[in-house]
Amino acid sequence: MKIGFIGLGLLGLPIAENLLATGYELYVYNRTASKAAPLAEKGAKVCTAIAGLAEACDIVLSIVFDDAAVKEISGELLNHLSPPQVHVCLSTISTELARTLQHQHAEKGIYYISAPVFGRPEAAVARQLNYAVSGAAAVKEQVRTILENSGGTVWDFGEEIAAANLVKLCGNFLIIAAGEAIRECTAIARASGLPVEAMWEMFNQSLFKSPLYQSYSARILQAPAGAGAFVSNIPMKDLGLLAAHANAMGQGLPMPFFLMEQLR
Repeated sequence: MKIGFIGLGLLGLPIAENLLATGYELYVYNRTASKAAPLAEKGAKVCTAIAGLAEACDIVLSIVFDDAAVKEISGELLNHLSPPQVHVCLSTISTELARTLQHQHAEKGIYYISAPVFGRPEAAVARQLNYAVSGAAAVKEQVRTILENSGGTVWDFGEEIAAANLVKLCGNFLIIAAGEAIRECTAIARASGLPVEAMWEMFNQSLFKSPLYQSYSARILQAPAGAGAFVSNIPMKDLGLLAAHANAMGQGLPMPFFLMEQLR
């Protein structure tokens, strides 16, 4: 099976490396072509345009930053994919866009699967990613082994295409809220003269024994005093997407707005 992979950022690169190491014939594309060099050295075929990748592959996986980037690459894919090819989107995008993309792909007889991924680059290297997946059942079975071989566990959320995207947004909301809570309680403990390392040792081995709290507390303890839990604008993007979904559903969801104010 020939696999196409679009997006070789901090997370995309180790996912693609895992696929290559598993033995797939891998075609890769990245807007900044130099990022594909490590994969080319390991045997991946580097494409200079999305068109060539789409025409060569059976299944295409993509992971890019936001709705705008997904729309851009999907437009190219839709011009060059043909039935029964499959596009698997690993990006964190809006539920509205997921439904639009499914419709656009279906109009051309192309399959579309939502598979947003949970995990940082180090989790990808350790093959400890988690994929929330939704879409047509038969196609998900085609995709499952590929996602597992890319370093992840697959969690199935049914055939409603946007279900997996909402799971991802809810998960990121919980991560962001936890990160901010960790930052704030560490700040007040430190200002009060508490031994914050001992505090987090207790928390991480008892009340909050989870990779999330262990990872973010370690990062915050190592960061300069006053530094935030997040250094990118991804949290703001994802909180905005969840708030937009809540508004469309007529649901009051005040905490994302509060967190966005805290992160500004």
